[in-house]
Amino acid sequence: MLEHHYFTGTDLSPRVAVNYTLAAGHTLRLNVSQAYRSPTFFEQKGNLAYSTTTGSLLQQVFLPALTSLRPERILSREIGYVGHMAPWGLQWDLKLFRDTVDDTLDSVGSPSRFTNHGSFQIQGGDMQASWQPTSAVRINAQFARVFIEIEPGLNRDIAQSAPRNLFSLLGRYELGGGWTASAGAYRSGRMKWLSEGDITQAYTRWDARLARRWKWQGREVEAAVVGQNLGGDYTEFRDTNVFSHRVYGSLSLAW
Repeated sequence: MLEHHYFTGTDLSPRVAVNYTLAAGHTLRLNVSQAYRSPTFFEQKGNLAYSTTTGSLLQQVFLPALTSLRPERILSREIGYVGHMAPWGLQWDLKLFRDTVDDTLDSVGSPSRFTNHGSFQIQGGDMQASWQPTSAVRINAQFARVFIEIEPGLNRDIAQSAPRNLFSLLGRYELGGGWTASAGAYRSGRMKWLSEGDITQAYTRWDARLARRWKWQGREVEAAVVGQNLGGDYTEFRDTNVFSHRVYGSLSLAW
């Protein structure tokens, strides 16, 4: 991809990928790519201050950048393995990755202004597996483990900005007669949101759904009862944003 930005000029984002079939149903994947994030208008020219009604300055919060900011650059490297064993109804996708972010845009000082400030690396792996032992049953599982390493002097929140571990398990069962039941469990590790966000402690979420589909005047109709977060409460972004358990119904008509 070739693009031109009015702040940073012209950037080239290439991607090269190779897939190699080791045997029927087993494929090795290699991928290298590079991409850019140009600074926003606020990062480059933001000027935020609080003044009285008479125009007297009370507090200068942000100042424009002193120089032209460079775009953040991310270099991604990935090796993956995709497998499929049809007789067992089993599919999986395994991946190891390492991403390097250079020229990180971060605000420094008081009053704050944005500058290109250091690099950090994200590395880890993830796994996705799907098992369908019968036509009526499907089970999906996902797991990811992530490590973030930052250079000295960079915003320490970046190192905590992704959960160390993520896990989910989803089961679906076709009951017959248009009825479908599904349930899911999701586990997220502790993390710290960037900017104005707070720390989100590790939590486990349980969801369930029961639905029925049928035809009405040639149209497909679905009615469902959904339960979300049937366990304990957890927070999202701010510690005052509490996601509690909830149950609701839905009715949809397709045409």
